[in-house]
Amino acid sequence: MITSAFSRAAILAAGAFCFGFGATQAGAALPADVYAALPEITQARLSPDGQFVAMTQPVSGAASVTIYKVGAGGAPCAFAPTDVNVLSVTWASSKRLLVNVSYVKTLTALGEHRPRELHKQILIDTQCRDPKLVLGKLEQVRESLGNTQVLGRPPGDFEHILVASFGYGLEIYKVDANTGDGDLVYTGSSHVTGMALKSESFTGTIDVVLDQAGEPRVRYDVANSAGDIVVRARLSGSDEWVDVYRYTAAEQNQKKIEFQGFSTDPNIAYVLARNGDHMAAYEFDLKTKSLGRIVYQDPKVDVDNFFLEPFTRRVVGVAYTGLDGPHVHWTDQAWAKIDADLHATFENSEIFISSATADLKKFTVFVEGPEDPAGNYYFFDSSKPEIFKIGGLYPRVTPADYAQKKLISYKARDGLEIPAYLTVPPGASAKNMPLVIMPHGGPAARDDTGFDWWAQFVATRGFIVLQPQFRGSEGFGKAFEEAGHHKWGLEMQNDVSDGVKYMIDQGLADPKKVCIVGWSYGGYAAMAGVTLTPELYKCGIAVAGVSNLVTMLGFEAIHHGMGFDQTTNYWPKLIGDTTRDGERLRATSPAMHADRITAAFLMIHGKNDTTVPIEQSEQMAQAMDRAGKPYQFIRVDGDDHQMRKAVSRKQMLEVMEKFLQEQLK
Repeated sequence: MITSAFSRAAILAAGAFCFGFGATQAGAALPADVYAALPEITQARLSPDGQFVAMTQPVSGAASVTIYKVGAGGAPCAFAPTDVNVLSVTWASSKRLLVNVSYVKTLTALGEHRPRELHKQILIDTQCRDPKLVLGKLEQVRESLGNTQVLGRPPGDFEHILVASFGYGLEIYKVDANTGDGDLVYTGSSHVTGMALKSESFTGTIDVVLDQAGEPRVRYDVANSAGDIVVRARLSGSDEWVDVYRYTAAEQNQKKIEFQGFSTDPNIAYVLARNGDHMAAYEFDLKTKSLGRIVYQDPKVDVDNFFLEPFTRRVVGVAYTGLDGPHVHWTDQAWAKIDADLHATFENSEIFISSATADLKKFTVFVEGPEDPAGNYYFFDSSKPEIFKIGGLYPRVTPADYAQKKLISYKARDGLEIPAYLTVPPGASAKNMPLVIMPHGGPAARDDTGFDWWAQFVATRGFIVLQPQFRGSEGFGKAFEEAGHHKWGLEMQNDVSDGVKYMIDQGLADPKKVCIVGWSYGGYAAMAGVTLTPELYKCGIAVAGVSNLVTMLGFEAIHHGMGFDQTTNYWPKLIGDTTRDGERLRATSPAMHADRITAAFLMIHGKNDTTVPIEQSEQMAQAMDRAGKPYQFIRVDGDDHQMRKAVSRKQMLEVMEKFLQEQLK
């Protein structure tokens, strides 16, 4: 148990000694490069034996991998590849770290003319040397016909991992952690006509779920070119795959069941499924092919996922994100005790256990709270017990620098309750202030209570920031999310506009000093704001925004193929059909209405964006040129939709700050 001896002061003092990260004193408003910098630490992961901790850290402004010897002090080793983007790390064994990376490539051999983002895994040793490509000898991986995904490890085996390869179908390999080579242990069904990634028709296995023994027990099969799904399972002791559930592509949001784990009874699975409006955590009986008892359901928000114990895949809790932050409903008393002890030490804080050793005695823990506003990682040894600070995401951001974020809500014009997060500059009274309204991307996503470097930067420049969770946001139930379908530029946009009006009516915002700022879907909302409701805004900033819904839907169809593809099927359901809904799509495409703009307008877009192509911003620029409207357009070299490089983020923030100061001060 963590005792009172572990005061906050003792914990903070211990951290720099063990891992070499220091803190800085608070002062004036921090410069742009503090917020633009990639997080100093993310994904701190302990090796199974607890001897090493790996993490991602920035090297020369790009995410890289570092490995520290626990308790040894001194400099870590670093793995900093220059031709890929480092995404995440996990330990394949106590001696080998698996690094998940992405890269951009145009698959010209398949007739493609645009780049797409692909993924692969690289194994390195604890000295950050001897890199081995996982399944590098497979032609389909080497030629980038598919991605690979780590599923887990055989139980009790710390020298191998189980990897799924997605190419012309799904295959599972048992991969040697030392060499990266693998033996095929399972092949899903598949049938392809046409080219693999631009097929006219694909049926077969697209996902698989392992049981606690590491065996494939549930798989998702595409039944036809319409994208209907059949879930098949193997009962304990049988090799036969039987149908246990099915749903059509149109029924996915209501009837989809997500299998995530297994009970000690091998015929009882754990699944997420809708109970009324919200996602709940259930048991599922493979024999009777039916849902069993509810493990947990929150009355206000959807359940996110089951919490699986590292190494055993045993379900020990259910995670969900409430309006007040992340939570875990623990189903295992030992894990509940660990969590309670941590919350007793880090009072009024959000806590996430990010990794554990194989003996479940040592942990890395991520904490956000009053004294950790931007988030810090800690090393916790429950056997002694002791806690040491590893370091923080943004160590220069102190409690004094933090712009407080609080949950509010307001009613949309049709009476729908809209939750929102309001961030106020440090020391400000939030009365009649310049307002930046910041709709999130997705749009099937959501904001939360955690540290947001973008919103924090804007707020610390002296602006109040409102982040509305408009209809179409995920996590608040099926009805709320589906209320946004086919409502781009309509009710979804009204929710944003009504947030502006609420802030003005409450005396919080100056009606003459309002700017709409957004990224991705939020960039679309910014463009829609200045074109469809120009009377509300003094300015707008769109980062990687969508300007033309018709051409964006066409891009998705061409880029992802005309047969079964979850992305291609998803966007028409979300936005509309270019033929049937063409008139509405044109009426809500900002590029079609550039002549209405009266606000100052800034666009920022990465040239390597494969999610929303830069042509979307270029089409808006061309429309504004035709309408004789002034604008600024920053094309960011060598970066993508996420703006992964610190230099790109700094360029963006500095341009934004100058623009906002000119327009709103």
